[in-house]
Amino acid sequence: MDNDGTLRDIFSPCIGIYKREYDPQCTLTAADIKNYDMRQYFPKLPLDKDGLPDIETVFFTEHAEEVFQDALPYEVEVAEILAQIRQDFNAETYLVTLQKRGNEKYTLNWLENYNIHLDGIMLITYDEKNCTKNKDIIRGEVALDDYIRNLEDYAKVGTIPVCFDRPWNQDWSGKRVKSLYGFYLLLQDLKRK
Repeated sequence: MDNDGTLRDIFSPCIGIYKREYDPQCTLTAADIKNYDMRQYFPKLPLDKDGLPDIETVFFTEHAEEVFQDALPYEVEVAEILAQIRQDFNAETYLVTLQKRGNEKYTLNWLENYNIHLDGIMLITYDEKNCTKNKDIIRGEVALDDYIRNLEDYAKVGTIPVCFDRPWNQDWSGKRVKSLYGFYLLLQDLKRK
């Protein structure tokens, strides 16, 4: 399963940083972000080498600890639901997340802070030289993610893709859940079949 946009809310801290440091009059909320590429929502950020708002530097480098370690989970009972999935389905749970190199410690601290226990963590890191961002290198029976490209890639390798409902993935026509508990219920349905 994915972390950012699925278990962990990184969008609210990004908006908070933006309002605090770049645009105090901004009225943007996480619900307003309808595109996975969120640069368009932060027009007052410094620009990157391509002339686009530099979310990589501002949010994922300069404020990485606040964005990744201090972020809240979408659901307060995330640890309990994941434990229930492991118990009820005798399933192994793995986190597969894409992180800018150097930010892994913030994700590990976040998991520890919220007492989230998994069978494994696959941190796919990237930087300017290494841009491999394919999560489908991990195989499993079911994958939960909020990014359509990842879901499509999982389907290509025989994994059942489940979309975690977000405003930016409304074009996904496959299985969809609105919460981690909804994912638990979907797993129950899949088990019965």
